[in-house]
Amino acid sequence: MNIEIESPAPRQPPEVSVSAGFGVPENAGTDDIEKLTSAIARLETDLITEREDRREKEFIFIAAIAFLSSVICFKLLDNTMMSIILFLFELVILTGLATRMGVDWAVRGIGWLTYVVSERFQKGTKTDKPEG
Repeated sequence: MNIEIESPAPRQPPEVSVSAGFGVPENAGTDDIEKLTSAIARLETDLITEREDRREKEFIFIAAIAFLSSVICFKLLDNTMMSIILFLFELVILTGLATRMGVDWAVRGIGWLTYVVSERFQKGTKTDKPEG
């Protein structure tokens, strides 16, 4: 009893053309291409949002560590003027870091805080006595 089982021919994958770096089957309709394009755009937007969120979290962590370390330094320093100078230096560094990381709200906030502190410092050093 010889039963011959005919094996099916191996399936050939559809020919693929490269469109914008992504393989698109030749028999794909315009609906498939539009779905693929919209999915790619959505994923790119999600990736950009995720990166921005991660950078903000990293900046908040760094700023919190800087704040805690400056509190410790202020306790150790007896000189108030040195504490203010250290605080302003820390603000400058945090502004540069926020700019580098792309955290715009932090750049504006730290810039405003630096302005307020420097204005108060200048008002405190001016004398109200007229010259002459």
